[in-house]
Amino acid sequence: MGTDPLKTLVVDDEKPARDRLIHLLSKDKRVEVVGAAGNGPEAIDRVNEHHPHLILLDIQMPGMDGFDVVRMLNDPPLVIFTTAYDEYAIKAFEIHALDYLLKPIPQKRLSAAIGRAIQEWSAIDGGGRDDWQERLLEAVNAVSPPQRTLARVPVRAGETIRLIDLVDVLWFFVQDKLVSLVSAEETLDTQYTTIQELEQKLDPDVFFRIHRSMIVNLNHVKEIQPWFSGTVKVVMDDAESTALDVSRVHARRLRRQIGW
Repeated sequence: MGTDPLKTLVVDDEKPARDRLIHLLSKDKRVEVVGAAGNGPEAIDRVNEHHPHLILLDIQMPGMDGFDVVRMLNDPPLVIFTTAYDEYAIKAFEIHALDYLLKPIPQKRLSAAIGRAIQEWSAIDGGGRDDWQERLLEAVNAVSPPQRTLARVPVRAGETIRLIDLVDVLWFFVQDKLVSLVSAEETLDTQYTTIQELEQKLDPDVFFRIHRSMIVNLNHVKEIQPWFSGTVKVVMDDAESTALDVSRVHARRLRRQIGW
């Protein structure tokens, strides 16, 4: 980052709290507030628009909470959660992974958190972004596990809606701003628009994210091939034995999950 200020996004569903935090940040020359949001979907839009280095993110928001926002981001930056509830901070401190600010936020505590964020960003800027994102997602899921509710996936077939059993899905991928699924017989479009939204509803012991735009059904993986620079390929059990690339950060997770 050098001497440039840390581009910061403020997310809080309560306008007075949001305005107060922006005011406090305006006194700190180490940061630049590039935007604000009042709910989860708006926060995701602002991240995609402004590409901040840091988000100050409220946990308790209606509809989509702060943890859901992190799960939905394709490329999450640094995150400092803000909350009025000690129980969430205690859980986070137990796993030593996330920084929290308890409301009302004192200027001194905020300043210290910004200092740590700047140090963290310097490490990320030097090539540790994958490590940070992996740690962030694991910490979020440890504090607040996502709800897994999906048994079948609805897809559109002409004027009708078909329900595809998850056991028949080999993998999901993003195509033309829709999530599509591949089965042994066909490729179909789902109603989901992001892979993150779908991932929250799938069993993590069966469906595994191999990079930002693809999830595979581990029950249909027949082999894993080491590849370059710490990446791997998974070979599926379809007729073509399709080989799919696994990103470096997800390759580490995959090795842990399968005990490799």
